[in-house]
Amino acid sequence: MPAWSEAVAPIDREAARERNITVVSSPTPTPAENRARIEAALAAASNGSLRPLIGARLPLAEAAAAHHAIEARETIGKTLLAP
Repeated sequence: MPAWSEAVAPIDREAARERNITVVSSPTPTPAENRARIEAALAAASNGSLRPLIGARLPLAEAAAAHHAIEARETIGKTLLAP
């Protein structure tokens, strides 16, 4: 089971706003709540009901373009490189 920390990194809300990032805060879950959520997510992934959103599939030869798109925040979901 993964370990976690209850430490919270500071967020510069103005910098987030400048990057069009919406910061949503909620109560910090307890370790038991985190464990239950993780177990539920792993069970869903295991039984196939939780699947990643694949936004782009690119040939390995276009890896540099894929990295550029990710860094430029032009992608949605996962970007897969195929041989």
